[in-house]
Formats: sequence, C-alpha cells, structure tokens
Amino acid sequence: MTASSQPHLRARALEIHALQILSAGGRWTTVSSVRCPDRRQSMALDLCLSCDRSGGITGAPAGADRFVDCHGAGPDLRPAARDAADPEPSAADRTAVGALCARGVVAVRSDLPLAEVAPLLLERDLDALPVVDAEGRPLGIVSKTDLLRPGAGDATVFDGMTHAALTVPEGAPVSEAASLMAANGVHQLPVVDGEGKVVGLLGSLEVLRWLVQQDGALLPSAGNLQGR
Repeated sequence: MTASSQPHLRARALEIHALQILSAGGRWTTVSSVRCPDRRQSMALDLCLSCDRSGGITGAPAGADRFVDCHGAGPDLRPAARDAADPEPSAADRTAVGALCARGVVAVRSDLPLAEVAPLLLERDLDALPVVDAEGRPLGIVSKTDLLRPGAGDATVFDGMTHAALTVPEGAPVSEAASLMAANGVHQLPVVDGEGKVVGLLGSLEVLRWLVQQDGALLPSAGNLQGR
C-alpha cells in the first residue's frame, strides 16, 4: 500500500540530516539520514524513500532544508518505556538525546592532515570533530587540544585523535548522556543511530542549556552548536 492510498494518515515533514565528511585531498562526501518516527531511530535516506509511507522529497533542491513527506504517525524522539514500578521519571529520563543534539554535523576521515583541522574548527566555530570511516561510523574524535600536541604539524588526524571515542545512542535519555560526560570528563559525544553511524553531536553546553530551560528560564536560541 502506498502513501497516496492512505489519505487518513497525516503527512509529516521529516528533515533530512547530512553528515558531511572531509578526507585527504579536500574531498567531501555526504551521508544523508532521516529520523523515522515509527522506528524511533535514524535511517539512511534511500531506505526512508523506499518505505511505502514516503511521499518523496520536498524543499530546496540544492540540499538545504530538504524534507521527506512521511505518512506515518508513530511517536518520535522518546526513550524506551520504563517499568511501571519505577519512580516517576524526570524530564532528563523522559527526553531522548536525539531531541536536543546538533544535527547536520561535520566529520573528518582519519587520513586528513591534522593541520587542516584547525581552519575547519575556526571556520565552523567548533571545539571538536568526530572522526569517521567512509560510512559514517565513529573511529574517534579530534579536538582543539589535539592540535597542540608535539609533532602535530606533520601528523594526520589518525595520529592526533582520541581513539575509540565515547558515543551515545540517539534514543538514550539525556540523563544517561550527562552521566557519561561527567564520569569521563568529556564535553562532546557523537550521537549514533541503530547501525552505529554518526547522526549528530551532543555538547555539554547543549545539555546545560536544556537543563536550565526545564526550570523555566528563557534563553536566546543557540542555533546549531555542534560540539560547543
């Protein structure tokens, strides 16, 4: 059954998120994904478009602000249900990481010269970048601090990055991500989908802003603060 034959289902505009990956030689590749409201996880764009509930892509053809018309009606961005015997969960337990992490992030390949990371961090006003393989799976993370290590001038990202960086599933509760950051002394966590591919980046500032807003404080919009 196709989406057009299901008029009773309300169409939803699902934003297409692009993971931009820079590798040696200045080559950029893009891995596109969409957050599926029925599966409650991100999936590759081509798989989303092959779904019988997909109404195709709408929006700017150049790639900015593109959406998939979805005729599904499932819940979105909720962590797994808790046992009825558990105490009333807090907002941080009820809210999934995918609801507040930065999407449309930039990542780098491990073969990129480390010297090319600094201009990218400055240009994008970032503190760190995920290091990924060709399919967008995380290998580590490279930060401003890594650029200050001795010998960094002739090194590649592989030489300077923090290997086996911590990650957090997009469906995990915010409380779990905050605990992971605090326990390990890190300020940013790559957010991964069910296949282990990077679909976002969660920064400690984003968590802090969100916690403050839960108390009713009005804050100016932070925009897309990848790794800030």
